[in-house]
Amino acid sequence: MRGRLKVAKCLYVCSHANTHEMLGDILSKEPNTVFIGRNPPMNYVLAVITCFSREETNEVNLKARGMAISTAVDVAEITRRRFMKNLKVERVNLGTEEMPREEGGTRSVSTIEITLSKSQ
Repeated sequence: MRGRLKVAKCLYVCSHANTHEMLGDILSKEPNTVFIGRNPPMNYVLAVITCFSREETNEVNLKARGMAISTAVDVAEITRRRFMKNLKVERVNLGTEEMPREEGGTRSVSTIEITLSKSQ
């Protein structure tokens, strides 16, 4: 049930850009950005499709870090190959973030940002 609630919130944020502050853990304050986490990939696929259903949306960003990177790639490919065949991967950005540890120091976490766009 919890996964469904997060998807519902995610869908709401995609269609109502003014509510990003309430749901910062699912989407960033940037419009049309989906944070990929531990939920099943189809939850995020639905969020991407909903974001693209708005007329003015031409790009959606998928952001993930750590072990969720493979899920982000799955979401992009499932969306592109099964549901929206007119999408293309515009760009892929890879990076590293320094995360503080509770016991002191930092650790490096890999990040990915995948930008999907509608092809004309």
